[in-house]
Amino acid sequence: MENPFRDTLKHIKNVYHEKGRRMWLEYGISDELGLIHISDTPRGHTDLHCPYCHGRLVAKKGPTVAHHFAHNGTTCNPASRTTDLPLLPFFHSFTLHVAPRLLAQLQAFNAGHTYDADWLKAANLIRYNGFTFAHELTKLGQIPLGLLSVNLFSAIHEERLAAQHDRLDQRLASAWRAGNAVALAEAETDLMLYRTQWQRVLRSALYLVEIETRNGRFHKVGITMRPIAERIAEIQAALLPHVGTMTMKVLNVFPHRGHVEPYVKFKYAKQRRAIGNFTEYFDWLDRTGTIRDLRRMPAKVLTSLEQGVLDGMPSPTMQAIFQAHQEQEAAAQRAARAAARGARTKAGMDAARQAGVHVGRPNGSGESAAAVLAKPWSRAILQCLADGMSLRETAAMVGVALNTVRKVKAAAEQVATTTHDG
Repeated sequence: MENPFRDTLKHIKNVYHEKGRRMWLEYGISDELGLIHISDTPRGHTDLHCPYCHGRLVAKKGPTVAHHFAHNGTTCNPASRTTDLPLLPFFHSFTLHVAPRLLAQLQAFNAGHTYDADWLKAANLIRYNGFTFAHELTKLGQIPLGLLSVNLFSAIHEERLAAQHDRLDQRLASAWRAGNAVALAEAETDLMLYRTQWQRVLRSALYLVEIETRNGRFHKVGITMRPIAERIAEIQAALLPHVGTMTMKVLNVFPHRGHVEPYVKFKYAKQRRAIGNFTEYFDWLDRTGTIRDLRRMPAKVLTSLEQGVLDGMPSPTMQAIFQAHQEQEAAAQRAARAAARGARTKAGMDAARQAGVHVGRPNGSGESAAAVLAKPWSRAILQCLADGMSLRETAAMVGVALNTVRKVKAAAEQVATTTHDG
């Protein structure tokens, strides 16, 4: 089925990856294909352009800095924005973006050192347990420390993803109601960017693979949008020069769970193993417990909102704006057609007059004075006029149009003249 909103991707801005206080461009715009992610672009100069200034972009894909797009020249001012970007919550950072001092307090609490309980409770990072008579980490407080299970993180993250989407959608609705074109364009762009990022992780499946070599066993966790067999073949080809003969076993594939992968890598960062230039492999300290942690995630059941994002459909507010635009265009087309018909009719009548043809009602086809005076409101009109009321006062009193009063008055005068002449 064709998606009428696909073309709007050509007009949306770029999303950035947070690295310190800098946001890297992860998306460029193609005139033919719309939004293009950095991972789908070869390194070097591209045909993509910046949606702010339409300048050409260069794909930077080196080994040190996160892959990103850069301008082929001076970066335009809009592309330098570093705040209020529509990034997925908990996706690029698991510190919850709290102040460094507050994070230090959380780490002190976890290590059993002195901490500011009021500050941590106000941030919903710890709570008081009335059964143990002691403070404990909340689920939110466990995330920056990598202590929350993958399953619980997934549930919390899904709630945050939906809540952030609703805030962006409401912001768009407010800008639309206010009629602020600049704010509307920015809010619409932010929402489209957010939905595009969310769509990408919903399209991705999280996989867990066990790799057995003559030197031991290790694991890999990753995401893919392709069939898992294709990804396995790619992994084998990459590992072969480093580990030689191997057997690979797919332990699990979790569709629509792409949002979980960054947290898994964060949670088990100290157990990661480098193989050549690849660092996305793991030597689990507790293999059974780690695999159980991942396998606790149930099969993903998409909500109606998630299904809409996955299908590339618009949000409720975006749909309302689109329908309003459609109705405005339809009304303008109807008005244009009516104006064209009127112009053609007038031109035809003018041509007929010039040819000496009578245009309009036939002579004598008007309503007779007697018929006008026979109308039910004529007597009331004549009575008001006899009482000295003006035409407008009479129309208001009787509840008829001003022209009706004039018509009744003229009919009465015509009858009186005819009677007097007779």
